[in-house]
Order: sequence, then structure tokens, then C-alpha cells
Amino acid sequence: MQSENRVLKEVLNASMEELPVILRKTFADLRAVQEETLMDILACGAESEFGKKYNFENIKNVEDFRKNVP
Repeated sequence: MQSENRVLKEVLNASMEELPVILRKTFADLRAVQEETLMDILACGAESEFGKKYNFENIKNVEDFRKNVP
């Protein structure tokens, strides 16, 4: 499974006029970007040995991640 990071796709597909707006929006809510990135990583790793061991498939938020992954 390949990650489909929304922010990366927006930045790569943005025109020069759109780019500053996208970057301002992204930097305004870095916590959400980090959480989205974490969920992408967990989705990509869910079928790995480590992902299965730590139940990535059922992690739905940062608190679940903190509880499940040492």
C-alpha cells in the first residue's frame, strides 16, 4: 500500500499562485498534518510484522498509538 499524503499531493500539484496559500494553511495546523502523516504511516505498516504486533490496524488516533506502541 502506498501512502497518499494529502499535503504532499497538494504542494506538488499547486500552481505558483496556490502554493503560498497551501503552505500558510498547512503551517497554521501542523498538529493535524502530523496526525494525518502518522495515520498514513500506520496504514502503510499495518500488514508488517511490527504493525501486526502493535495492532496498527486498530489505531485510530494519537492516544491509541501511545497506548499500543512502546
